[in-house]
Amino acid sequence: MSGSVKTAISLPEELFKELNAYAKKSHRSRSAVIRSAIELLLNEYRLRKTYIKAKKIYDQIAESDKKLTRDFFAISSETLEVSDGNKS
Repeated sequence: MSGSVKTAISLPEELFKELNAYAKKSHRSRSAVIRSAIELLLNEYRLRKTYIKAKKIYDQIAESDKKLTRDFFAISSETLEVSDGNKS
């Protein structure tokens, strides 16, 4: 990590106690635990944004595929009608 900045946060006392207990049990500093939690939260946020963008793209592709299928069947039926007309 390049430069670090300090920030102050307010936590409910019970959450602060849990944080201290977890940090002690995992042999990490409070800062390291909070940093990891924030990284996880932001990674999940970025993943969700990526998923939403991908879903929009896939929805557009699906709609485009439906249109291509309709157009293909329309052209195919016209071709069949012309072919049937030539056999007479």
